[in-house]
Amino acid sequence: MVRDLAIEGLNEEKCGDQLRISSGITFNDMIPIVKILAEFKPDLVICDCLTSMAVNGVRIGDPSYADPIRLLVRHNGVSWPKTAFLILHHTSRDEPMRFAGTEQVKAASEELWIYYDPEMINKKGNATPGGSSTRHLLFEKSRGGFAGRKLHVTRDGFQGTWQWMNPAAESGNPLEVLCEKFRAVQDDEWRLASEWQKLLDLHFHERSLRRYLDRLVGSLLLSENRKNPTSGRILTHYKLRPMVANAAVAMISSRGDGENIV
Repeated sequence: MVRDLAIEGLNEEKCGDQLRISSGITFNDMIPIVKILAEFKPDLVICDCLTSMAVNGVRIGDPSYADPIRLLVRHNGVSWPKTAFLILHHTSRDEPMRFAGTEQVKAASEELWIYYDPEMINKKGNATPGGSSTRHLLFEKSRGGFAGRKLHVTRDGFQGTWQWMNPAAESGNPLEVLCEKFRAVQDDEWRLASEWQKLLDLHFHERSLRRYLDRLVGSLLLSENRKNPTSGRILTHYKLRPMVANAAVAMISSRGDGENIV
């Protein structure tokens, strides 16, 4: 991982206090890990990888195999400032869609993505020779309503870019419909559910729409309860998170045939 970061031009000398690499630390060293989290206050933590960081004496597949993940999720934002954890884990060589400790890891995680080469899977699930430069990113578990969604991911090593493509949006998924609609919004105005329904031309029952909007609060939206000066009722208003609104503006300005270059 350190070598790959260096290829991208990222190392501690160039990044200063924006990057810290801690080699040799495992989940047996939770005290040093917590100290680093409290002191460095990172936005993103990458653990490479779960298998090599496993606790001594705990076998893969044991119920306690994913205990370190549960601990990180439970104390995130409590024992240290809230951060995003990306824990890498290898899939099986014989079954590219499976990995060790599947159920334990999935239950302990808030999000679960599987990154695989579709050319390595045939009808029997066995690896086939060859492979392609394009990988699939499957959302196996998602709090944002993206479970089951796939993205095509292509890495261009010469240009130093990643290309992400949505092969087939699930138009029947209400949360997917909402996310697609919100990606075209270019402001951060507070609006009632009924106002969003009219603006985005949505065909949900208003009560159902409020329920779906509440599920997107945190990841996509912000919510705030406000008192109506006329009726005195407390009504929930929603708006795009600022960083989402900014990203939407950038995506709209550079959109082309469903592709986005990062």
